[in-house]
Amino acid sequence: MEKTGADSDLERPATGIVLAAGAGTRLGLGPKALLPYRGRPLVEAIAGNLLDGGCREVVVVLGAGAPDVAAAAKLDRYRVIVNQDWRTGMGSSFLLGDMEADPGDHLLIALVDQPGLTPATVGRLLASHRPGRITAAAYRPR
Repeated sequence: MEKTGADSDLERPATGIVLAAGAGTRLGLGPKALLPYRGRPLVEAIAGNLLDGGCREVVVVLGAGAPDVAAAAKLDRYRVIVNQDWRTGMGSSFLLGDMEADPGDHLLIALVDQPGLTPATVGRLLASHRPGRITAAAYRPR
């Protein structure tokens, strides 16, 4: 029996999209995707956390320095695409990632410079998401 309605929407898988196309000019150290984080490039860590947290698949959108990022990071577990128009801003990377994702999936968007996005956080976001809504993470005041 095929499920329809709210129950089937709750069980739809999610594709994680890592927006990692920027040049990191404000930081001044090159693409943030290449920043070292716990012994590996940041893009690799963030993509791994999305997959380990419950995303069915992960799309990594590269842009500035894409050949260097692809050479330095182990990204073979993910679908990697290159935004040739990365200079136009994050929106173009978002649209490319959305086009690469399975149309039936929910999307979980992550920025490459979010090292606090752990697999547990991803799991909580996916569990609390409801179809037709935007679910966003926020820091709790202490």
